[in-house]
Amino acid sequence: MFLLTPAAFTPLLFLHSLTEASAALHRRQSLTIPATLPGQWTSRGCFTDSTSNRALTGLSQSNGVMTIEKCINFCTSNTFVFAGVEFSQECYCGNQLIGSTQAASTDCNMACAGSATEPCGGPARLNLFLNGNTPPAKPSTPSQVGDWKSIGCWTDAPGARTMSFSPSVTQPMTIKKCTDACFAAGFSLSGVEFADECYCGNEFDQTANLDPTASGCNMPCKGDPTQLCGGANRLNVYEFKSIAPPKIKLPPFSPQFWFPQGCIVDSTSSRQLANLVPVNGIFTVENCLQACNDADFPLAGLEFGNQCFCGRSFTSTPVHTVGCNTPCSGLSTEFCGGPARLQVYQNLLAAPAPTQKVNIDTWKSQGCFTDNVSARTLTHSVSVNGDMTEEACTTACFNDGFKFAGVEFSKECYCDNSIQNGGVSTTTGCDMSCNGDSFELCGGANHLNVFKRRGGNS
Repeated sequence: MFLLTPAAFTPLLFLHSLTEASAALHRRQSLTIPATLPGQWTSRGCFTDSTSNRALTGLSQSNGVMTIEKCINFCTSNTFVFAGVEFSQECYCGNQLIGSTQAASTDCNMACAGSATEPCGGPARLNLFLNGNTPPAKPSTPSQVGDWKSIGCWTDAPGARTMSFSPSVTQPMTIKKCTDACFAAGFSLSGVEFADECYCGNEFDQTANLDPTASGCNMPCKGDPTQLCGGANRLNVYEFKSIAPPKIKLPPFSPQFWFPQGCIVDSTSSRQLANLVPVNGIFTVENCLQACNDADFPLAGLEFGNQCFCGRSFTSTPVHTVGCNTPCSGLSTEFCGGPARLQVYQNLLAAPAPTQKVNIDTWKSQGCFTDNVSARTLTHSVSVNGDMTEEACTTACFNDGFKFAGVEFSKECYCDNSIQNGGVSTTTGCDMSCNGDSFELCGGANHLNVFKRRGGNS
């Protein structure tokens, strides 16, 4: 029998190790992009990525059978122009390549989970593909959105917010949705962050630094990819310039200024107080009142033991009831509303809410009406002398010979001889003070405070 001696066995082990190393090297070097890709897609190379700031911010997926073709088909079906594979099994889509630079092709050295011969990026590295179409223009920061002007890109931090109030905004986010929400809540600063977050304030609550290059504000808005909505810990901030939105500046918080107003019916589909605010510390009545006071809201409401709502007025006539008997989650000896029941408090030192006048000379109020920018309820837009008031608008419409006058969005005046285009009476929506008199109502967003001249026929 022929036996291998230890001396003879050692060279064989060495050769075996060389063979395995060579095979492993060959496996890495044999990863290749398929010669034929779906449609007109082409490879663009290996690019950097980051888990905290993705290079492709559209849809993504991850699975154990990922291939380049599967990722391209996924991005194609969702109408994106870029596709990228990363870390063997991750797929990212987008219309812009954000904050990414070309990397060495050897950095994209991980085989696809669904194909041992295809490269699917690497750690923080994308194999990038383009569908043959020209990518859309890079998203930008508009210098102005309505009456709001950009004041730059500012730093933010989750533990120390530059502006702490976050309004409820219907997604997907746009800059206008955020500025509209901040205006409605009475704030003069509005900031969008991380593609889908909105914050408001009248000044910065914490020290913030201006990003002079705005390089950190690099995320497209989820609702409008042509515009930038901040970035990771970065805010695109807008300031209300031309007309100050209605504000109520409350004195420093003291519980003695706040008085209970009873228990009223509430609904998840139609909140009586529109702004759900976070409460610092344990949840108590006092801490909810503090939160509403800090945000300059004169009305506070507690619900379901752990929810704090604030507002300037109720969204509809409140219906008083019983049932506000749920203990506060932070202090069981206090009551914090109940299911669909709002325990309301009011700061009685707050400035009175604006009201609509019943009569102005020969004009009589008809109440609040809906409006539409593409089909106006009152079709003639007129200018007034000086800042807008209800009197200024009715005077302008009288001088032009019209029988109806309507004020809208704090500063707009419309006239006509009848109600047009299906405008209907409503009990909500006219909640903005006139820019010429904060004690008068001048409609709202797509809502008119309407007056009719006595003796006029509709």
